[in-house]
Amino acid sequence: MDSAGSNRMFQHYQREVESLISELRVEVNQAYSSLASLDERKTSLKRAERLLDQASQSLNSLELEAYSDTVEPQRRDNIQRVSNLKKQLESLRKDWKDAKIILSEERENMERNDLLREVEQDLESGSLEQRQKFVSVSGKLEKGNEVLHNSRKTLEETEQVTRGILEDLSAQRQTILHTREGLSKIDAALLRSRGLLSSMTRRALANKLILYIVAAIFALAGLFIVISKFWKP
Repeated sequence: MDSAGSNRMFQHYQREVESLISELRVEVNQAYSSLASLDERKTSLKRAERLLDQASQSLNSLELEAYSDTVEPQRRDNIQRVSNLKKQLESLRKDWKDAKIILSEERENMERNDLLREVEQDLESGSLEQRQKFVSVSGKLEKGNEVLHNSRKTLEETEQVTRGILEDLSAQRQTILHTREGLSKIDAALLRSRGLLSSMTRRALANKLILYIVAAIFALAGLFIVISKFWKP
């Protein structure tokens, strides 16, 4: 693809990524909003997750177009634009994860408070059975909190491992992109060398042909001189 065509594709993907990031920002803000219900915030988080996947895919295509550009000043500017969009997307991804954790904690607190409220209402009657029920529920809540804490710790460790894998993949991707760029330059150099060799070959053939013609002229001239010398009419 020529430079103009590559730039058109870059602009197309850039508009697409910017639009997705704008929609994503709205959904993440909605997930943080205290005015929205828990269900509305949960719906916003699901929509934000889908937008994150779409934006990541479009950003990958945008990055490929940026590194494929052969015009150096334009290529450098496009790579910088991609870097800025990456930072925006990663910031929104972090906000989305934080909003997810906050929503989960609020929902758990609400369910815990509702359960404790029910138990406290039962305790007002003062029966032994209800007191035992309260102790049992409290123990289950403590165990549940411990399980939740361990699960979050495991999730954080998994995210760190995943982040490391993604960083490795990103580094490999950059290596592939740079290799592709190097191959493009090699192809261009080979094309120039091929053209130069073709030109040199044509010149060599032309020089050889001229040499043959000059040799033929000298041979004819010598023959003519010999014939003139010995030929007496």
